[in-house]
Amino acid sequence: MDTLQHSNEVVACDFHPTNRDELVTTTLGGQVMIWDAETGSMKGFLECSKDIAGGRLQDDRNTAKTSTKNKSFNSIALSPAFGDLLVGGGNSKHICLYDIRHKVLLRRFAVT
Repeated sequence: MDTLQHSNEVVACDFHPTNRDELVTTTLGGQVMIWDAETGSMKGFLECSKDIAGGRLQDDRNTAKTSTKNKSFNSIALSPAFGDLLVGGGNSKHICLYDIRHKVLLRRFAVT
């Protein structure tokens, strides 16, 4: 397998700690994708851009809804024990924790 098709540029990736055939990627569009690295097929998808967004600065010309700033993760990591939890962070003031098996946001932490 040479490439995995994404709708936007890939920013970060991480392999599953116990199943090295599973790969998780995140894109500039705010998506997290779960892949079968052996076959190249997508196993799951999370839309995270609204979870990451954290408002706007006073001097920003765009509103928080129309801005593309701070709507993607720069870094992601799967939990080392079982790989069922994913944590993501970036330029936003939020760090998000997801259950990737059930595809839900568990917690969003505001960082100052």
